Amino acid sequence: MSYQQHESQVRDHIEARCREHMDYLNAGKERALVFDYRLEHTRTAVAIAGVLASAAAVNPGLARIALWLHDIAKIWNPRLSKEDNEARFQNHGVRGGDEAAEFLSGLGLPTADVLNVKRAISLHVGLVRDKPLTDALAAVVWDADKLSKLSLAGIMHHLAVQVAMGAPEWKGMEHAVLNTQDRELRQQIRDSLNTPAAKAWADKELAVGDKVSAEIVRTLRGRQ
Repeated sequence: MSYQQHESQVRDHIEARCREHMDYLNAGKERALVFDYRLEHTRTAVAIAGVLASAAAVNPGLARIALWLHDIAKIWNPRLSKEDNEARFQNHGVRGGDEAAEFLSGLGLPTADVLNVKRAISLHVGLVRDKPLTDALAAVVWDADKLSKLSLAGIMHHLAVQVAMGAPEWKGMEHAVLNTQDRELRQQIRDSLNTPAAKAWADKELAVGDKVSAEIVRTLRGRQ
């Protein structure tokens, strides 16, 4: 079976799991959440990974598979207890790597690929690093995950989450826009990227994000 076929299976699995996660979040709520941050972030990271992988001599199909699965331990599993779900979330790198490996083994992915994905997922947690990752797939997974957050798409994801949550979290558009722009942290995240292609991409995204956010705030404040 090709990487493309395996990726289709993985995508279907994650999309189904995300629907379960949304059902859990919406249980008992009068106002249902309609924006699935976990799925949208993952889709964005997958798209980015396919581009970065080619520049890093990593198989793009395997990179996309890894990104589909990278946050699997953050997705609520209704077959587990609340305590175990919370433990998965808190240690989502290691637990996610284990879960991904078990799932991919069941699909018949080669053992070497399974182990590479497991390692990459276990190393993706956090926003900044002191040293770059030396494992090529792990570097792509880290970079795609962080670029998804740094990108203009990531800013839109963040705004959509705040709108979806409603009161009391929602404090107005200006506050929401400014809250996406911790510029110092965003620069630190950029500097922690592993590959030249990712850093160049991040520079463009940061410049666009700065400009768009500034223009929105300028308009909201009634300035020409």
